[in-house]
Amino acid sequence: MITIGIGAYKEENTIGKAIDNIMSQKIGEKFEIIVACPDKGTADVIRELRKKNKNLKLIKEKKREGQPAAYNKIIEKAKGRIIVFTDADAVLEKNSIKKIIDVFKDERVGAAGGRPKPLNKRNNMFGFWAHFLFEAAHKLRRDLVKRNEFYYITGPLCAIRKGIIDSMPKNAMATDVVLGYLIKKKGWKVVYVPDAVVYQKAPTNLNDFFAQKIRTMAGFYQFKQMFNVRPVRSASAESRYILDGLKFTKNLKEKFWFFELLFFRVVAWILAWWNLNIKKKNIAQIWTTVDSTK
Repeated sequence: MITIGIGAYKEENTIGKAIDNIMSQKIGEKFEIIVACPDKGTADVIRELRKKNKNLKLIKEKKREGQPAAYNKIIEKAKGRIIVFTDADAVLEKNSIKKIIDVFKDERVGAAGGRPKPLNKRNNMFGFWAHFLFEAAHKLRRDLVKRNEFYYITGPLCAIRKGIIDSMPKNAMATDVVLGYLIKKKGWKVVYVPDAVVYQKAPTNLNDFFAQKIRTMAGFYQFKQMFNVRPVRSASAESRYILDGLKFTKNLKEKFWFFELLFFRVVAWILAWWNLNIKKKNIAQIWTTVDSTK
């Protein structure tokens, strides 16, 4: 038995497609789908889908506490030997779930992460930003694997072996990274599965870009505070990929877009630090909905 978990919030317009996408996968064994959500709209869609899908289960949360709380509830209720987490706005490539659960045939593997790719086209500034950032994250994961330092699994498609951890800190913003770190800390292998591809739509306007990046970056600042460990991503670490970015560009227009990206990334890192440390915002306040990615 495999459990597929989705923590959702205001995803009534995307959750149906996400369930269809999962059901189209050739997983190779019995599975259940558990959706944890606090809002009525998403819950109503799941209740309707459950009438025709016995594999589908709903955890209706009393209030919005964030993704870690949703994941904890899924972990507690899951019957599967492996728990696969994905997002309501993610698009799984054919057989991606099977590819990620196959690595657990190695009894030493405790967690695994797939490879996100952008749905956006590269022919505009935000599309170019998405393609570069997704490629840079892929390169970072490969580098971490080579150094045997990999725990940077990704929320849109990751999996853990049930029973290793019962829960994670409810205030953790970088949910997937915290999951991977906690499991690696216990001595289990955490592996990268680049053939397990999951597609995501990146932001298409500057407000949504900041909303998404600030919450992600705040998660890495918080990770360092929680565990006193150098995070895999930071403002200084990103500077090492400037040359890669210039090589990634294909023309003068893309070079201009790349330097704009550098500027706005620096601003985002500063705002993330400010929101977390000065304004003392909690996970629900920082983790806002990014509408253009839906």
